Amino acid sequence: MSDVLRQIDDEVRRRDYERYLCGHLAPAALRPGFHAVLAFNIELAAAQRLQEPLLGEIRLQWWRDCLAATPDGGPAAGHPLATALAGLMAEDRLSFQRLSALIEGRAAELDSQPPADLPALLARADATAGNLNGLLLELLGCDGDLPAGRAVARAWALLGVLRNLPFEAAERRSRLAPAAKALCEEARRCLSEARSLRSGTPRAALPVLMCGVLAEGYARRLARAGFDPFALDLRRPAAWDLTRFYVRAKLGRY
Repeated sequence: MSDVLRQIDDEVRRRDYERYLCGHLAPAALRPGFHAVLAFNIELAAAQRLQEPLLGEIRLQWWRDCLAATPDGGPAAGHPLATALAGLMAEDRLSFQRLSALIEGRAAELDSQPPADLPALLARADATAGNLNGLLLELLGCDGDLPAGRAVARAWALLGVLRNLPFEAAERRSRLAPAAKALCEEARRCLSEARSLRSGTPRAALPVLMCGVLAEGYARRLARAGFDPFALDLRRPAAWDLTRFYVRAKLGRY
C-alpha cells in the first residue's frame, strides 16, 4: 500500500469506523476506491464544522472547481484524494453528477438551522448519506439508485443525528432531543424496508448495505436506554453488534 493510500485508509478508520469496516467486505481491488469515496465525504462534512459558513463554502467550492476540471481523470491540483477520485471517474467507476450532488448536499448543511420536520430531515439524508451510498454502489458496479441503498442511508443518517446529539450546541440538543424516539423508530422502519428488498438486491451491494446491521445495533441500544442519546456512548459499535456484523456478512444477509 502506498503512503497516500495508507493515509486515506487511516483517516477513514479514525473518522468513519463503521463504513471503514464495510469497505473491507468489498473486493480487494475496489477497497482503495471505496475508502477514497469515504474520505471525500469526510472532507466535505468537515466544512460544516468550520466557524464561519463562508469558510465552509470556500472549501466546498474548491472541490466543485477541482472535480469540474478533472471529469476525465486529468490532473487534480496535486491533491492525492482529488487524484484518486479523478482516476475513478476516468475508469467510469464514479459519476461526476453524483459527486457534485454530494457536494451540494453538504453545502445545504452549512445552514445553521436544522431541518424543520421529519420530511425535511429525510430529504437532507437523501442528499448526503443517500448520495454517498449511491457513489459507493456505483463503485461496486451496482445501480446507484438502488432502493435498499437509500433506505439504509436514511436509517444511518437519522441514527447519526442521535449519536452526535451529545456533542451538539445546546440549542440544537434542546430542539432534537424530544424527537429522539420518533427518529429512532423511523430509522428502524427504514431498516425494515431495506430488508424487505433483499430478494431484488445484488450481492455485490453488500459492502454498502451492511451498515444497516450496525445501525440496527445502535437503534436497539437507544431503545433499551429509553431513547435517551445522553445515557450511553454511541461512538463505537458494541462488541456483540460487531460479532453480529461479521456473522451476517459471512451469510450475505444485511
